[in-house]
Amino acid sequence: MLQCREIILAEKRIMRYVQKETFAGLQDERIASLDPFLDAEVIIRLKTRIIERADVGNFGIPAVLPSHHPIVERLVLSTHVELCRVGV
Repeated sequence: MLQCREIILAEKRIMRYVQKETFAGLQDERIASLDPFLDAEVIIRLKTRIIERADVGNFGIPAVLPSHHPIVERLVLSTHVELCRVGV
């Protein structure tokens, strides 16, 4: 059985893989105007206004993922199924 640490590492690897496959770095024209930056684990994230709050954690600095990547689409679908969302 996977441990929590292993799942977190796998999620971060998948994010890096999807970003590397989709974007040409921080200067990619699709995200450059959104003030992207690389975090300590080399994941492209965005600074938001909510970042000033102490209680938000990573919610204030979301990872950038493309909407039409097969892995992202499967992630969204599995989350909808898990949460019993209508229309799945």
